[in-house]
Amino acid sequence: MRLLYDLITVCRPTGAGEYVRRVLHELLQQKSCREGQLEVVGLYDSERGIAYDDLSVSSMEQRGVRMIDIHNKNVAELVRELKADHLFIGCAQFWWRYDGLADVKINVTCVIHDLSYQEKWQNHIDEYTKLDKRQFWALCYSIGRLRRKKGSDHMMAPVIQLVERNPKAQIVVVSDYTRWSVIYQYPSLKDRIKVLYSPLRHLTGTATVENTQLRQLIDEGTDYCLLLGGKNPLKNGQKAIRAFMRYAKDGGKMHLLVVGGKTPSCPRLTVVPFLSDGDYEQALAHAHALLYPTYFEGFGYPPVEALKYGKPVLCSNLCSIPEVMGDAPIYFSPFYETDIYRALMLMDTSDYAQLQQWAKCRYEVIRERQETDLQTLLIRLTQQGDE
Repeated sequence: MRLLYDLITVCRPTGAGEYVRRVLHELLQQKSCREGQLEVVGLYDSERGIAYDDLSVSSMEQRGVRMIDIHNKNVAELVRELKADHLFIGCAQFWWRYDGLADVKINVTCVIHDLSYQEKWQNHIDEYTKLDKRQFWALCYSIGRLRRKKGSDHMMAPVIQLVERNPKAQIVVVSDYTRWSVIYQYPSLKDRIKVLYSPLRHLTGTATVENTQLRQLIDEGTDYCLLLGGKNPLKNGQKAIRAFMRYAKDGGKMHLLVVGGKTPSCPRLTVVPFLSDGDYEQALAHAHALLYPTYFEGFGYPPVEALKYGKPVLCSNLCSIPEVMGDAPIYFSPFYETDIYRALMLMDTSDYAQLQQWAKCRYEVIRERQETDLQTLLIRLTQQGDE
């Protein structure tokens, strides 16, 4: 059996890229792959590159994966030429620029992590994130989108046509929230969707802490709250920072460690521009809590990873997060600084040991679902013919 595997999606580090990375590492451990019954062919685009060293062309070829550059190639013609049995697309939105996708006739598994473009514009999230108009139009132009709604539909059109035309194609989504989002936007796909939770990321952390600021916080035993994506407007870091500064002024107990963004004038706040995978895991392992004020989420890796270490989570009460996180977190509305402030204050007065216990219990539930769903996906990708 020959499986064409999407390495287009790993052209930059994203949640979808991490998903593709973890699934591939698990796939290469399968008995059928090790015994030569399954041939994995990696599809990449030389113009867009590969963001992960362990998925580079040379690394993959050393592990027995045949790598093919599909830049300027027709996907349907390539499928026929390679006599492939199955095509795996790790993120639908990354494939809109490739001709012939809608004409593929073999088994296809296509993952939709979210419909963020449609939902951001329909719900005016750009107004909350204060995206500069010139930046917005530059973004639209850079990916060939001249109108918001038309642009987002354009990105999904090849995949929608593929599933509508090919009865062997199936859509996989990473949460029940995303399933309803797809049904709302594309009713024709209603009966072609399967919900499989995202597996834990393939992190390769070490016990060594490279970042000096993080090491200092750990060595001093500082009770810090971790905030990710400080410079990403969709992650809502700046509003959370303003809420924290008021919290600190009013006697809050925690320090705040922000990854990304600019450094405001606040003695209880530390900003680092970047954390390696190893430092990220160390930051979670030693954190007092995670603050996750995102405006949008299709699944949400960081809150689940915080639960893995038994860390309380303060997070947004929208999209997929309540579905995945259950009753473990302290929730707030990300649109109101006052509510983020309330959650921070509530964290200080809550029973910390009880919050940790809730986190650990919820993690066990999620982990079991993730492992079960990962095996279901692997079975689909490695079986000859229809599932």
